[in-house]
Amino acid sequence: MFEVKWSAAGTVKKALERYTRANVDRAVKGGVQRVKDDLRDYYDIKDAEEPNKFFRSGETDRRVHLWQQIKDSIDGPEVRYRSVRLSIRHVALQQKLHGGPIYPVRAKMLTIPIHGDAYARSAAEVESMFGKLFVIRMKDGRLFLAGKPNKRLTFYFRLSDGVDQKPWPGTWPGMRFAKESFRNGFRYTLNHSN
Repeated sequence: MFEVKWSAAGTVKKALERYTRANVDRAVKGGVQRVKDDLRDYYDIKDAEEPNKFFRSGETDRRVHLWQQIKDSIDGPEVRYRSVRLSIRHVALQQKLHGGPIYPVRAKMLTIPIHGDAYARSAAEVESMFGKLFVIRMKDGRLFLAGKPNKRLTFYFRLSDGVDQKPWPGTWPGMRFAKESFRNGFRYTLNHSN
């Protein structure tokens, strides 16, 4: 969540005295609106440029557009006394930003795709397409979900109790980006208010 709290002091306060309180409040809201617009553009670019490992070429409808979903979850600006709030509601944002453990919720184990035919598909989908799947335990204890399409052993998924996801670089463009966007939107709105 991004929140701007502001108070005018010193020379800034003197410079703002020539504007009405309503114009300054409108400029604050305009600044946060600019942050929202710039963030939406930022996540559009990320969505277009970052490869998606769970995407099979030729099947664009199967791609998960995470950055698009994050962009669509941006709410605001919500004006409160002396502050304006812009929030991003997507549940995966904190996980992408800080990393952390991922555990299975509806199953006993996570199925991590390791074969091209398994990307963007559940184990049930793979089983319905290629036949019965079974668990193989390696000597070192690793578990895999495999099948025998065309009588040839194929490993589709690695099974795991959980994984520790690393923070994803570039999930948040940084406070410098947000402050600069806010400053530009604030100035523009203030200079164009009646």
